[in-house]
Amino acid sequence: MKNGGSFITADTGVMKTIVSETSQFSFGGESACSFGALSLARLVLEHKSGVTVPLFTSALTTATEHFSLYTQGITSMHCNAFEVLTSEFGPIFYPDLQVITFSDPEPLELIELLSKDKIVFPHVFLPLGDITIQPALLPEIAQLLIALDRLCCATVCVTMGYAFGICALGEEKFAVFDSHSKELKETSERGSYIAVIAGVAEAARFICECTLDSRQAILESIDPSDVAQIEAVTSLQLCLLRLKSF
Repeated sequence: MKNGGSFITADTGVMKTIVSETSQFSFGGESACSFGALSLARLVLEHKSGVTVPLFTSALTTATEHFSLYTQGITSMHCNAFEVLTSEFGPIFYPDLQVITFSDPEPLELIELLSKDKIVFPHVFLPLGDITIQPALLPEIAQLLIALDRLCCATVCVTMGYAFGICALGEEKFAVFDSHSKELKETSERGSYIAVIAGVAEAARFICECTLDSRQAILESIDPSDVAQIEAVTSLQLCLLRLKSF
């Protein structure tokens, strides 16, 4: 595990990374990425001034423990972060996390910050707080980051069963985190990570080229006529979070 220091200022680009050679797979969490994103979101929200190596490792182990309890040992089961937080396990696993919900039929803040043709409200499939942004390519992700920067919140994003997270730290600084193992080109390291990035364009590029680097390969393997699969891999389902005020 490598720790690049406190989350401090830089002009643009990757400011700091914490990379662990371990990942959710190291602790038996085959499909624990939603829990990994939730645990790391709480970690970053609580420790914006600096995440330590022991805290990062503890978050990974906690995520896989929660995943195992939630799925009752079914290691291949994919879980929705919003469903986890609003289930009976939510107050037990993440008592200090609160889902940012929206008024019906339109959300409060994001509707003004994202163009309506790129935002979908699947009320039947994902009620209450969840929204989906489409097609979730680089320009749309950049637009989403601008909205999150104004909200200063964290979000768990899921695309085709792959969950990761983003925390807006304010002033166009973002913490991108992932409990899967990925290669970070900037540092030539591989593992699960938290990367703090300055600048909307740079953060969007990092998400597309590093966090979601496997998406292009998936797209190339899909039959062009399979609209449902293409939509699944190019959409981002969002669950927005903040810390509760007790």
